[in-house]
Amino acid sequence: MSENNIEGITQKEDLFVSIVHFEDYEHTDKIKFVQSIYILLFLANITVFRENQFSFKIKFDENEVVKKISFEKIEQFDLIKIYDWITTSKENLHTRLKIIREIILRKKSYNLVDSDLESAKSAFNRIIKEETDKYFIQVNMLKEDFFKVSEQKRNSYNSLHLKFLGWISSIGIF
Repeated sequence: MSENNIEGITQKEDLFVSIVHFEDYEHTDKIKFVQSIYILLFLANITVFRENQFSFKIKFDENEVVKKISFEKIEQFDLIKIYDWITTSKENLHTRLKIIREIILRKKSYNLVDSDLESAKSAFNRIIKEETDKYFIQVNMLKEDFFKVSEQKRNSYNSLHLKFLGWISSIGIF
């Protein structure tokens, strides 16, 4: 939520509530609705709150998707699976969030289904695989560089020893 530019709310820190907190309550439509609002606050990068109405936006370059929600009309969303997947790992949270935002932009809708979650998982696995491949390529390059430097160092020591023995021999002969 720290990345979300929220207009119309004076103290953003008051909104920092874990989605898991709502699991302690009875799963009424109102509780699910409030939980969905928090998930949308998490997903959006721009939020406007005016006259008891939220406007959640995901904006990237020229693309923008807007979802308007009023407190007066309770709506049903099924975004908890998406939220759970994004937050499964703190190390990859930003990557997972970016993937979900790109899917929302591509669909031009916040209505995500299980196939969208599977697409996100697949995209994430491809990204991780590419990063892993790049990592091992770099590790192999570093090993090669280390071996080259070690070989050059050994050759330098051998040359130095030979020169030193030559000097000592020539001094001994003189």
